[in-house]
Amino acid sequence: MDESPAYAKGKLARELREVLVSLEKAELSPANLGLLEGVRALSDRVDKHLDKVFASLDNVPVRELVATSQALERRKDSSRDFAGIFRNVADARDGGWSTSLARFHLGDAVSRANEGFVEQISEAEAPFWAHVRDALRA
Repeated sequence: MDESPAYAKGKLARELREVLVSLEKAELSPANLGLLEGVRALSDRVDKHLDKVFASLDNVPVRELVATSQALERRKDSSRDFAGIFRNVADARDGGWSTSLARFHLGDAVSRANEGFVEQISEAEAPFWAHVRDALRA
């Protein structure tokens, strides 16, 4: 797994996380328990980066989140997948509710990112994109 591209690791971690609860209830050999712990560690590394992605939006005004969402919606590349995240965070702030939907969309967008997207954001300086890049490389 360490030789896989970074975006594939993130995608695999997300898919395997869904199975963790079932596996923890099953009887596993010590070797399989070690594998399970490795998957959990990878998943935790990605989650730490996703937490940083959201923290980078804490001081961004709602108006700017909405404008970013609208700009991304007009794009024809993979960054368009991230438009809903900015919109969801803005809506959550306006409504006073959780950003769990935005977090779900972020995890989904990161898991679907490909090598081209990684290259596309490789030079991005905004903290949001830097943390997304780190999550893809985790």
